[in-house]
Amino acid sequence: MSIKPIITVPDPILRSISKPIEKITKNEKKLIKDLEDSMYNAKGIGLAAIQLGVPLRIIVIDVSADKSIKNP
Repeated sequence: MSIKPIITVPDPILRSISKPIEKITKNEKKLIKDLEDSMYNAKGIGLAAIQLGVPLRIIVIDVSADKSIKNP
């Protein structure tokens, strides 16, 4: 999908209250893919939607030991 800029502290948007997800649609699936791409690009192990400026309760995590295999 696409790599998005990651919002960092002290940006006040990070203190926003994120909304729960009622249903997974193609928009949420695209957001999840963007989160994965942005996380891997930043060499991170996790990223929340609010860190991309989207106030939804979505997070991706990959704590696999083998960094050559993507397993979110």
